[in-house]
Amino acid sequence: MTDRYLSVVRTLTRGLAPSGYTQKRLPFITSVSTFAAIESDTGHYALVFEVETDQLVGFVEWPQSVGFDCEMLASSDSPRRSRVCIALTDPDYESVFVVLVEDILKVLEHTEDPRQALKTCHERLWEWQLFFKKHGPKGLSDEERA
Repeated sequence: MTDRYLSVVRTLTRGLAPSGYTQKRLPFITSVSTFAAIESDTGHYALVFEVETDQLVGFVEWPQSVGFDCEMLASSDSPRRSRVCIALTDPDYESVFVVLVEDILKVLEHTEDPRQALKTCHERLWEWQLFFKKHGPKGLSDEERA
């Protein structure tokens, strides 16, 4: 699945949405509605999930990290739906953020249940938060990769 997110997000045009995100559906993820997105004002990359609001019960805290932010938003389409937005906050972290997103999508591609998909994503984000804190925007050094 390498670079499927990146190839889609690079086709998006910043500023098309008056506020929020310009987005495009990622059809290879079927458990939850998943979108590659860019933030309209900053042009920062994002990954957006849209789900039934009741699927988010129990997810009280989402990880916040240097380099990315995660927030739950009400959907503009329906009061019964919500959006989970994982957004790049620091352009220095862009390449690592893309790897984070590809990692999440790789796992979700094999997940059928929406609740399990959210749980898996939530767990992966906590792991990535620790990675970002430890390694910063450059990721692993050459020695650590070996």
